[in-house]
Amino acid sequence: MLGPFLETSERSLGPIPSAVWHDPYILGFISMLITLEARSAIATSLSSYALGLIQSEALAELSGEPADIYGEEIFTLSINGDLEFQIGCHQALTFHSLLRQSFSWDENSQEHYYHHSSPRSHNELRIIWKSLFEERVEAVT
Repeated sequence: MLGPFLETSERSLGPIPSAVWHDPYILGFISMLITLEARSAIATSLSSYALGLIQSEALAELSGEPADIYGEEIFTLSINGDLEFQIGCHQALTFHSLLRQSFSWDENSQEHYYHHSSPRSHNELRIIWKSLFEERVEAVT
């Protein structure tokens, strides 16, 4: 789900510097999107530990850095109630909700994937992604 958006961002902005992946807002935004997609994709309930592993591994794959760094950072930001981290999480909830509304879910497929329901909704999502992710990337760098 994140792949196409991140690929477009990297085409537009260039490679995302490692410092960006450690920004509290970005960590909240991306880790919450990862959590929401994991919960959508896996029918059974996931433990906090399992979600933490999924978040860390996904962030490591996106950034090219070790997974254990992200687990600790996310945990610390969450426990400390970091405002920027919380804002990122809330923005991810909004974006994911819009994403789910503007795509249709193929329930019959062995591998679940999204289908764009309309080009207009894709363009709108792209604009929203730019304001929620790319503008923050530019501000951090």
